Amino acid sequence: GDGAQSLRIENHVYETPSRKKVEITTIGSNYHVQVNPSDAGIYDRIVIQELIKTIAQTKQININEQRSFK
Repeated sequence: GDGAQSLRIENHVYETPSRKKVEITTIGSNYHVQVNPSDAGIYDRIVIQELIKTIAQTKQININEQRSFK
């Protein structure tokens, strides 16, 4: 729909366990996120885990509109 076409570019900064800061750019809408993990180099796993945690904490799921699983 139209909501998926309105894209925004966001910069995220994550800190690795060794205290190094890794910046990654995402493109997305209210319905999807595009990310290139290779931009983070060897820290790709850490960046993706933190990105998923951030999205899971901030996006709300409307349980009233969920359909039953077939």
